[in-house]
Order: sequence, then C-alpha cells, then structure tokens
Amino acid sequence: MKISTWNIRHCGGSRIDAIKAELDNLRSENLLVIITEFRSNKNGRAIPNHLNSLEFNHQFVTVEDERMNGVLIASKEPFLAPWTTHWGNGQGQAPTSPCF
Repeated sequence: MKISTWNIRHCGGSRIDAIKAELDNLRSENLLVIITEFRSNKNGRAIPNHLNSLEFNHQFVTVEDERMNGVLIASKEPFLAPWTTHWGNGQGQAPTSPCF
C-alpha cells in the first residue's frame, strides 16, 4: 500500500487549485492520502470533494472548527477511525455536511 502525506499549510489558501492539481497525480499511485493542517473552511471543503472525484471515497477529518488545523485522511478502501468526523459517504459523493 502506498501512503502519501502532505502538509498544505493552513489549508492551502490561494494555492487550492495547485493543491488539487497535485492531488490529480496521486490518482493511480496511492490508496491512502493524509493531509495535515487541513481546515474545514471554504478551501478545505473543496479538497474532500476533489478527492472523492479521484475515488478517495472514504474520508475522515480530526477537527470541525474551521479556524483550527487538523488532519484529513482519505482512502480508496474503508478504514476504521471512530474518533473523527466522517466526510465521505463511500459512494463517490461528498455529503453537503459532515456525517457523524
């Protein structure tokens, strides 16, 4: 299993399009992506949606407060992380709000 981790620094800010383009390169190579300094703000919500389009349908975040940094874990396979907020629904579509 190939795992990638990336600190996107305060959820990417103006670099969000470049971040999504770089995530496109991970499509076939990785089964698990870990993004640190993820925030559940406007830019942050674009990242799980983009990862869903790349078949990383199982996603979890460690914080909900959009002012706080956390970790986003995205996988092509289901995994158990009961301490987190579930963003992906495992069906290829991100819900409009976090699911618990």
